[in-house]
Amino acid sequence: MDKIVIKKSSSFLDKIKKFFSTTDFTEIESLEQTLLEADIDVDIVDSLMENLKNKKINNYNEAAEFLKEYFISELSNNTDTFDEFLNSFSVIMLVGINGSGKTTTAAKLAHFFRKTGKKILFIAGDTFRAAATQQLEIWAEKTDVEIIKGREGADPSSVIFDGLAHAKKGNYDLVIIDTAGRVHTKHNLMAEIEKIKRTVLKFINEKDLFCFLVIDANTGKN
Repeated sequence: MDKIVIKKSSSFLDKIKKFFSTTDFTEIESLEQTLLEADIDVDIVDSLMENLKNKKINNYNEAAEFLKEYFISELSNNTDTFDEFLNSFSVIMLVGINGSGKTTTAAKLAHFFRKTGKKILFIAGDTFRAAATQQLEIWAEKTDVEIIKGREGADPSSVIFDGLAHAKKGNYDLVIIDTAGRVHTKHNLMAEIEKIKRTVLKFINEKDLFCFLVIDANTGKN
């Protein structure tokens, strides 16, 4: 019986390793193509190539270490972003398609801001997906954050209104709103998110509302 051979596609690091193992480093264009095919931002690639031209690299290990340090440096440039807000009562509203990770992101944000001493409230704005509220309740318990929820199928704006009223009375620093998954082609769902925003702006100025679009990392530059 003939063997069936499955050819595995080369990963980004495999291509980098091959380049520095078998290619003359002067052929810099092929490396640039590899980086772009890996869906790395064009501006970052351009900057990286300029840095590489001034760097003496002879093998894959040196290249891997350089790339690691460079990407860490690039991705660390915006670590003070959160310091620019939350000087007053603020609201983070998480939006995105189904399954993109909005509820999990709510938990990560809560964990982050709890460590800075912020008093945080979750509002379960996804009143339609089965077990959505229960999932947020689990994260609320794990992060030691209070949660406001409504009955299943309730108007999300109504639940959010009640939650924000509670947050104002309770002197919270930050409210994190988890919303139902939606896509831009569903006009009724997009109208609903606009209604939610109008509800939020009854309690705060627009500068204190931060709408975070949660996207699957595999989406890349698309």
